[in-house]
Amino acid sequence: MNRPRVAFGVALALLIVLSSCQIDRSGDPILYMSEEVYLYEETAATDPLGSEVTRQVAAGRRKVTDFQYQLTRIAQVVPVEVQGVNVQANDLLLVGDSLYVSYNSAGAEFAGALQVIDVTSPRTPRLVVEIGLPDADINAVAVDGSAIYIAGAWDPDATTFPEFDPVENDRAFVVRIESSELASITSDQIADRKVVLPSYAATGIAIANGIVYVSTGALDGELALLNADLTSITIATPDSRGDFRDIEVFGGGAVALQGTDNSGLVTGRVVTIQEDGSQRDTLEIEDFGSPEAKATIEVYDRRYGFLGLSEAGFQIVYLRDDSTPGAPVQSIFTIANPTVEWSQLTSTNSASYSDDMIFTANGEAGFRAFLVTGRLQRDNPPGDGFTTLIGFVPFDRTGPDANGHYWSANQVEYRSVRGKGAVGLLAVACGVGGVNLYLLTEK
Repeated sequence: MNRPRVAFGVALALLIVLSSCQIDRSGDPILYMSEEVYLYEETAATDPLGSEVTRQVAAGRRKVTDFQYQLTRIAQVVPVEVQGVNVQANDLLLVGDSLYVSYNSAGAEFAGALQVIDVTSPRTPRLVVEIGLPDADINAVAVDGSAIYIAGAWDPDATTFPEFDPVENDRAFVVRIESSELASITSDQIADRKVVLPSYAATGIAIANGIVYVSTGALDGELALLNADLTSITIATPDSRGDFRDIEVFGGGAVALQGTDNSGLVTGRVVTIQEDGSQRDTLEIEDFGSPEAKATIEVYDRRYGFLGLSEAGFQIVYLRDDSTPGAPVQSIFTIANPTVEWSQLTSTNSASYSDDMIFTANGEAGFRAFLVTGRLQRDNPPGDGFTTLIGFVPFDRTGPDANGHYWSANQVEYRSVRGKGAVGLLAVACGVGGVNLYLLTEK
């Protein structure tokens, strides 16, 4: 039950020579290992507002002993420098036997990278493509047939930015790359074909029926609809604009997660649009604002939204077609972010679901594992007992590095791989820790 963001898997042949432009790397790109990783218990507490908050056991941390699977870290894709800038693993997309990874940079600098990792043999992944962009953050990646799309924010002061910029904050961009070009395309060629969109940064991208949907966030955020060749742009017309954090294919159109920054809203919401860009529904998400922070939405079984709500935690919602605009969405499961002693950066950045497991990315706290005990059904949403928190894998033992930074779980991608000697494959974009791959096996 992988992310339905992509309708067709790309047929990417293994490349004999690693494509590497603008990349600074020393040593092996992938470190192989067989390291058993433990889940640890979280305890529940109640904050002054009465909501449930989970906290890491500060002293005498307890391992989860009754988890039915063993989790093993099998590889680390080492992060790179792009013309002297350390870039961080930010977004993942698993399509067939290829894992696509986008990188961006923290702070005011612009630099990013795209990697393609072959996971045909999960225990021995191979890095087959690596492309650096010295003038752009890559925030999202999508694949459709033989085309790869990347989106993010381009440095407006770079020589590769258009001379005529009609709006000061227009730096969001999207680029289409053919899979056959991956071995040879240069950063200059990518710069030449970028399409600049309104707003500060592209935050998400999704494709269906020949339409490329792009969300742009923070300042002047919009929802843009482009044709597959990126030669025409339509701006969607929701009743409120600004701060769109992610977008996903849904119900013959798309569904976007919208925050409150520069949008005029007092609470965040889910917005569904049709293929012509017109608004179909809005569903309020209480306590969600997420100004300029990573937040994501994934759709499963055409009805359920798995929301990584940044500071508002993790929530599963039932996306009903008959919802009244403005009515609260029906929530199936919700849990606040963990609290840990080594960092306050514990926001839920993303979630991934397959078979009987859900994993969430929780920043410098690490990542969480949930066991699914119910079923998603089209017209009969499960109750609160649909999933149970098992524990978390903490990131306090991964750093800090020389700059005081811990790894940060920014994105997770999980899928079942029964029949290959394992239960599931988990990929985690870990910021300065690159990409880490884990296998779930039966105990």
